[in-house]
Amino acid sequence: MYLSEISPKQIRGSLGQITAIFICVGVFSGQILGLPEIFGKEFMWPYLFAMIIVPSTLQIGVLPFLPESPRFLLLEKNDTKAAEKAFQKFLGKPDVSHEIEEVLEESRVQKNIQVASVFQLLCDNTKRWQILTVILTMACYQLCGLNAIWFYTNDIFRGAGLSPEMIPYVTLSTGAVEILAALFSGLVIERVGRRPLLIGGFGLMFFFFVILTVCMSLQDQAVWLRYLSIICILTIIASFCIGPGGIPFILTAEFFPQSQRPAAYMIAGITNWLCNFIVGLLFPFIQERLQTYCFLVFAAICLAGATFLFCVLPETKTKTLAEINQAFVKKKMPLEIQEMGYFDPKGKSRRTGTARRLTPPPLQLLRGIPHQAEEQRRPGCLDSPAGGGLRVAVRIGSPDSHLNVLCSQIALENAGEKEAELEGPPGVSRSKAPKKKWAHKGSQITSFHSALGNISPFLVKTAASWREGLLRLK
Repeated sequence: MYLSEISPKQIRGSLGQITAIFICVGVFSGQILGLPEIFGKEFMWPYLFAMIIVPSTLQIGVLPFLPESPRFLLLEKNDTKAAEKAFQKFLGKPDVSHEIEEVLEESRVQKNIQVASVFQLLCDNTKRWQILTVILTMACYQLCGLNAIWFYTNDIFRGAGLSPEMIPYVTLSTGAVEILAALFSGLVIERVGRRPLLIGGFGLMFFFFVILTVCMSLQDQAVWLRYLSIICILTIIASFCIGPGGIPFILTAEFFPQSQRPAAYMIAGITNWLCNFIVGLLFPFIQERLQTYCFLVFAAICLAGATFLFCVLPETKTKTLAEINQAFVKKKMPLEIQEMGYFDPKGKSRRTGTARRLTPPPLQLLRGIPHQAEEQRRPGCLDSPAGGGLRVAVRIGSPDSHLNVLCSQIALENAGEKEAELEGPPGVSRSKAPKKKWAHKGSQITSFHSALGNISPFLVKTAASWREGLLRLK
């Protein structure tokens, strides 16, 4: 979380991958220290465990000299001078006005908003897809089967004909592959993006898990399959480190504003360690029952994770929080409209059976408006014969503003259809009056346009696009 708050959005992903890189360096260092020539003998194990004092002491000595997060200082402490000094120290340049303005833009959106608790974040309907994405990504991070790979590594190396004395040295190749894959991911993440690396990582793990299962099941019939198993192990480890090994932690920071980020990391951490506990508890039973076919269970989890992320996860590289929220709104808007009965995928309205309504793109982007305004109601926009003027209410930047506008549009159309049936030319009874549904509907949308005209120029363009779309369907 600290790395995500101190990094500019242009290199946010690369700096976030530093955590994964140093985790791999730690694993590789442990493998080296565990060699028989160093601390790999039985009576030397206490000294190996004591080596953790070295990085802990280094961290305690360095952390007090690091400046506080500029975002924390600006958004929660409201200390602009301290935040400016922190930015200057991190970025190494005197002019940090652009970075300050970028954070202040987020501050305007979250003005008077306190830090959210875990329960409050879970109850926030506007973040339900982000929360679900973080939970499932973290679950797949632990349940993808990397622990099973480490469990079977020595057996696979032994089956390939390596002597027990050689296995510790060959195992170093797994740590080296981890470091190289993590470095590669950190170098290309800002060019390729988070989405391809994460989905591609889970997809490659699924593919090589299936091949590894076949190799281990048939290795007695062909000797060369044992060596292919070693290649599969190294490829699975590399696939994990390229995407799933570090990107889930980056996404957790990018999905949520400053006020919700601590709670989001708590949810991610709870999911992470809970799934780690489940793997440690259930894997021995899975391995005992399924033997080498246990890899198919992890292959299914990787495939499910890749499919979910392909359908839900938007690209977040170099994007602001508002742009990421807009991307989630684009993905979820069609489903919400279908739930309201506005249209179905076959192109027929569930209400009238006519051609499918058009929902212009601006309607889907309302949630991303980076400012707020008070709720405005204009009574008497439309006075129906039944009495009681229809009220149009829109709160710019509110969680469900796009749905509020959509409901108002639907209500206007229904009111137009009803009045077209009731009203007619002078001297003609209403029951015999011709229906002028589309002409009246155009006037309704015009009234809707004028009602929103005083709120925002953005909404003026949106209302105009609705009117043009509806009149075009005439």
